[in-house]
Amino acid sequence: MKKINSIFTILLISVFIFSTSGVVNAQNHFKGTYAEALAKAKKENKKVLIDFYATWCPPCKKMSAEVFPNEKVVKELDAKYVFMSLDVEKGEGATMAKKYGIRSIPTFYIMDKDGKIVKNFVGYNNPDKFVELIK
Repeated sequence: MKKINSIFTILLISVFIFSTSGVVNAQNHFKGTYAEALAKAKKENKKVLIDFYATWCPPCKKMSAEVFPNEKVVKELDAKYVFMSLDVEKGEGATMAKKYGIRSIPTFYIMDKDGKIVKNFVGYNNPDKFVELIK
């Protein structure tokens, strides 16, 4: 019985850690509102890259774990973008997801410094493909 309880406890802890782990972990994420991101983009002469995600989304978690921390991706993002992530189920993310009709996640929008859509794409992409898409 102790063995079953131990296994159950380990499984429960694993599920809890996996389900509560943050989707966004890249060092270069802007933490602020969309308006603040646009202001920063204007000041730094960059574009805004928005990652629309949800905490329960496996491809979103994979992007967060494998793509956003990648050295090539970080270099490209730092050079050209104010990079932010918005949860499609909460706050400003939900409002913007509705405004832009986000139906699949992850979805990425590239906005110029005035807030006009330059490009958008959907889904998981490996680091090389992601860099290609944001160039």
